[in-house]
Amino acid sequence: QTEFLPAPDGKRLHELKRRMDYVTGSGNVARTYFTEENGRLFQLPLTWYSEHGWDFSPGYRVSNARFDRVMPDRCIACHSSYPKALPFAEGKYVEVRPGIGCERCHGPGALHVKERTAGVKADSAYDNTIVNTARLPLARRMDVCEQCHVHTAVSVLREGKDEFSYLPSQPLRDQWAFFKQAGSIDIVSHADRLRQSACFLATRTMARPLECATCHDPHEPP
Repeated sequence: QTEFLPAPDGKRLHELKRRMDYVTGSGNVARTYFTEENGRLFQLPLTWYSEHGWDFSPGYRVSNARFDRVMPDRCIACHSSYPKALPFAEGKYVEVRPGIGCERCHGPGALHVKERTAGVKADSAYDNTIVNTARLPLARRMDVCEQCHVHTAVSVLREGKDEFSYLPSQPLRDQWAFFKQAGSIDIVSHADRLRQSACFLATRTMARPLECATCHDPHEPP
């Protein structure tokens, strides 16, 4: 993406270019782009929207950061699979892993891979080398989805936690403190919308209660 300042005669008095190194978004709604510089990702000012094409990235009309908006850890935590962060440096990474991998919902997989590749037979009743999300209680299953699909006016990390320390099977409220105005629902809080629905409330005590995975298979494209 290029920023330039034209002179009255049409020549460019100033020009600044940044390469689009990473893209975030499926494209169903939008794709936003990032450039990498010295281990940090910076959001570029133009986003592609499926309905009307190129336009300012969210928030740029109000406060145009040009090429200086650093992508924070909280964004990376939901749009990437556990990057290798540089200690004590917000938004700086040794490695950024593209996309969402298995470990985001199933926890660390090194032991699971080690035993399967070594030919160790798994117990047919229960595989204790990795988290099987389907076996978790309803509240913990919802937490796995809500690690990214809940958003409130204020979210505060608990003491000793960082954006990448949550692991599936743990209570999400031990990781984050969420604060919102009573009765409000943020547009990103899909799970919060579900929790307030009559169908969810009516089926909580049933053998197969309504939950995110009732309609959304995490292993298939939407």
